[in-house]
Amino acid sequence: MMDRLPKSFGRWFLAATTLLAHAHISGSEFHSIILRSSSRLTEPPVVIGSSGALDCCSRFMSFGRAFKQTYEIYIEWVQERGGLLVNGTWRPVEIRVGNDMSEAENVRAVFERHVYDGVSLWLSTYSSGLSMVAADVANSSGALLVVQSGASTAITRDRPTVFNVNPPARNYMRGSFEALIASGIGTIAGFYEASGGPRAVCSPLQDLASEYNMTLLSNREIPFSANGSVVKDLVAGLKSARPDAVFGCVYEQVCRSFVEEMLEQQFEPKAVIFTVCVTSDSISQLGAKGRWLTGVTSWLPSMPHQSEETGFSAAEFGALYRSKYTEDPPYQAAAAWAAIVSLGRAVEMANSTEPAVVSAQLQRLDLETLYGRVSFDEHGQTPMDFKAVQLQEVGMPPVVVSPLHKAVAPLRLMPSSSERQCASEAPSAYGNDESGTCVRCPDSSFSLWNRSLRVRRCIFCPPGGSLDQESGLGLGASRACESSSGDAGILMDSGLCERIAGWRLLALCAREGQALSCGGPPQSQSHGNTKLAT
Repeated sequence: MMDRLPKSFGRWFLAATTLLAHAHISGSEFHSIILRSSSRLTEPPVVIGSSGALDCCSRFMSFGRAFKQTYEIYIEWVQERGGLLVNGTWRPVEIRVGNDMSEAENVRAVFERHVYDGVSLWLSTYSSGLSMVAADVANSSGALLVVQSGASTAITRDRPTVFNVNPPARNYMRGSFEALIASGIGTIAGFYEASGGPRAVCSPLQDLASEYNMTLLSNREIPFSANGSVVKDLVAGLKSARPDAVFGCVYEQVCRSFVEEMLEQQFEPKAVIFTVCVTSDSISQLGAKGRWLTGVTSWLPSMPHQSEETGFSAAEFGALYRSKYTEDPPYQAAAAWAAIVSLGRAVEMANSTEPAVVSAQLQRLDLETLYGRVSFDEHGQTPMDFKAVQLQEVGMPPVVVSPLHKAVAPLRLMPSSSERQCASEAPSAYGNDESGTCVRCPDSSFSLWNRSLRVRRCIFCPPGGSLDQESGLGLGASRACESSSGDAGILMDSGLCERIAGWRLLALCAREGQALSCGGPPQSQSHGNTKLAT
């Protein structure tokens, strides 16, 4: 076994072969991929079958992409290492991934195709519902399945050759309750999509509320992939009930719809906790609207995990993934890594690729991975905890807020709609007054963003000055002060644009969307980064 990855690791992408194959699912042609470590060895490869959303547009395509990219990194590692050592012989690895397009009937067809091809070591697709389909096929065919995504404990129950590297559903939301109770939250409400995973994750809310002395006001099931009218009605009902915190056990599409509708209806709970979208790439689509949302995750690149199999740390995996694919890895990518590394280790321990023999070794496995320690209980489940994380700054990764002994920052309660404008870098007519209250700035002032305090303030013109329209200027307040540094003024940490003798102060009045200047009318002017004379 390698204790560490060699320094050359990460430059071997072209040494691994990616093939595009064709097969048939439900009578229609689809694409599958074969990832194979190239080798001069003549031994047959260890073949692993999987499925995922490899298309452009189905609902789980971002997770299908994350799984595929993780497999590519694993193939590179196997290539550099020389293969898997099975019964004294180094063997290459081949991963066959069928495109399931996020549909259950396609998942079944993909894994039945693996059975037909004699492939009996499998990795699951995304979600509890689809992984359940794969588990059914594995159980009936005698194949071995390692689940890399799915919260429901029903996936592995009474299936001796099915294992899950993810924490059980009952652990998902527990981590957030410590932070909520410390923040004074007393009432909660939940909603979940009508699907196995979301239902299993939100089901323990009543027990958790009782344990933490909170009141659960409601826990509503909504249709799978609910449409806009359902979400609108859901938000209206929650606004009427006025819970302190809301739990959403939903996938990305409903998550985004809920946030948009929440802001539209000015529903202002103190905290909103989601299962998936806060730690997925799709959160960027919400921009500043996603700030202060809380999510749950079993993994972040900043966590201090290191793989004893590969030597890879969580941070190194995150950095390599980011450098190769220009996006941060979701926790599902780390789970996929743990799943395939655990499967490979079990094959080597078994000195066999027979599912029953490899399953026996997985049952004995106790392996530290970059995802955390992987071992399996009598039900094939990994006893791992989830953490609560919050998006506290736009464009920055979420930070751990609970459990409290692992938190890197306290949970921040969500601001009101007006307070949001005072905490946004986007041009706004709102700012904090002298008392620190977020208000609409008076007509004789403008809103200026304070970079140090990350808050907007209402700034009045200097004595003797006035707020005059300056058509066509088109500069934001902070940019105007910066661009005219040494000319018109300097943006100070206090949030004030300090006047320099002889030059005017520039600002953008977002109240009317017009460029304005403080001071008397100029004698001459030019725009951009040049001086404005008075």
